[in-house]
Amino acid sequence: MKYSYIALMACFCLLISGCYERPGNRDTGASEETTKAIAENDLTAEVTENASGKLDSSGAATDEKAVSKGPTKVALYVENSGSMNGYVNGNTEFKNALGDLLVLLKFHYGEENIDLFFINDQIHALDDLGDLTRFASWLNPTTMKVGNTASSDLNLVFKKVLEKTDGQTLSLLFSDLIYSIQGSNTEELLGYQKSQTKDAFLSKSKSGSELQTSIIQYRSTFNGTYWDKNNQRTELKGASRPYYLTITGEADRVLDLNENIDLKVAGFVNQLTLTTDDFSEDNYYSVLTSTYNQGRFKPIRSMSSAKYVRGIEDVEVNERSSAPFSFAVAVDLSRIPVEESYKVNTANYEILDGNYAIDSIMRIEQNDIQPSDWIRIQEANATHLFLVEAQGKAFSDLSFAMKKQLPAWVYESDTKDDTTLEGRKDKTFGFKYLVEGVSEAYETVAKNKEYYFEVKVPVRKATASNTGKIFVVLVLLAVIGGLVYTYMKRRK
Repeated sequence: MKYSYIALMACFCLLISGCYERPGNRDTGASEETTKAIAENDLTAEVTENASGKLDSSGAATDEKAVSKGPTKVALYVENSGSMNGYVNGNTEFKNALGDLLVLLKFHYGEENIDLFFINDQIHALDDLGDLTRFASWLNPTTMKVGNTASSDLNLVFKKVLEKTDGQTLSLLFSDLIYSIQGSNTEELLGYQKSQTKDAFLSKSKSGSELQTSIIQYRSTFNGTYWDKNNQRTELKGASRPYYLTITGEADRVLDLNENIDLKVAGFVNQLTLTTDDFSEDNYYSVLTSTYNQGRFKPIRSMSSAKYVRGIEDVEVNERSSAPFSFAVAVDLSRIPVEESYKVNTANYEILDGNYAIDSIMRIEQNDIQPSDWIRIQEANATHLFLVEAQGKAFSDLSFAMKKQLPAWVYESDTKDDTTLEGRKDKTFGFKYLVEGVSEAYETVAKNKEYYFEVKVPVRKATASNTGKIFVVLVLLAVIGGLVYTYMKRRK
């Protein structure tokens, strides 16, 4: 009887520890539940980090991609076909932007590593210009007349620039990026030009270089002749016209330029970067256990450490509350080559697994994060919070991804008819075809063709409420109490 009593008490202790209920939290406030969950799991596992502090999806250290040896060489091209004269006629935003960028490039890369060229049907080196920062002020319709300025074959320009782009070179091209077509079947002709652009970039991919291409849209005063799709002339004075800077080079060198050169100079409007990279393997993320959650859960020990929480278990919600189960995931988006507006737009993400929705995305501010969560994520430099809501009471594993899709501004900037003022206002003829051609080339050779990265959060032992557990415990306690009472009575 003595051993039966001990066994019963042991069962009692196990039941109490397994069904302990903690009060929930509200908004960003830490609850007793989350505080105890951290204490119970004692997330002190050491995480090995490399010099950059980057972690892969399992928490293991991962090396950054090795940058090719040697300093970066910058080859800066200005397309000098006649359609570009209007941007250099007078003191325009184009010249101001080019001048500012040359100053920044000189400071970061060194003047000895920068070469200037005009490009049309041939590449023309510009030597003996003296201080390169004065190049922009030197430009005018007369100085632009070098080589065959009547040529405006954009795909030929791309091919020549790509041929000169190696693992050590960043190629910068200033151009209006307008396709030149001849014929009335605009859609078919633009489709052909798009396929030629795609071919130019796919052919370059065979060299083995992992390239990225950034396309930056600017706007400038334009004083000169505009040729429409029918090759008809229109004289413009003081008009506002878009133009573009394309940057192509090895992925790490493009990233270095985007991080260290402020491209938002005079006239900046939009930016897009196209890449073959999949950022899933070395992109940091962690569930927050004390911030922005509704409901109760614990970290899965085998998927957690002092630096991250990659899985949760024992999910419980209060049936009397109308608020859905929700939690926050901190993610490092610093290396994803898209604009901030793209990062925080929920339409650019897809739920791959689980009955969830991304409610909102925001930049991480320390004041919004509970201290216990901040201690965990601060060294990883996570940049954004994803607030995830369950769409029902069956809580399965969660997986979501950032989609690779062209931003809306690409299509808003496109026109297929530039013969009227309204048809060309703030627009570029055939622009979406050009960007789609480059994008499809990168998609063709990318390992992950649809997404920039994926985040996976296993959710284990999910339950809708703790009420049932409490009822069972009370019944068992009554039974155990009766047995103990009977045992003690018999001993007397």
